[in-house]
Amino acid sequence: MKPKAFIDYELLLQEYCNQQNLNFYALMGLSKGYSNDFIVFYCPLEGDAGKRGLLDETPCKVALRIRKTADGIVFEQTEHTAKYLKN
Repeated sequence: MKPKAFIDYELLLQEYCNQQNLNFYALMGLSKGYSNDFIVFYCPLEGDAGKRGLLDETPCKVALRIRKTADGIVFEQTEHTAKYLKN
């Protein structure tokens, strides 16, 4: 079962991906963090298989952020968006 946050935003995400030439299916395959007001899609971990854990001082890279604001939904691409999500 999908979390409510994804059900609420799924159509908006598909539309946004189509408009921005991003791969919706690649996006949905990324690790996610979310609440009722935001969704963060994390880039895949890279590096040697034995050294893939994150350290406290090494934040996970973000591919895309979505925030709910008083003015509506805001999509925020990062410097990593194209690498992981461009069609």
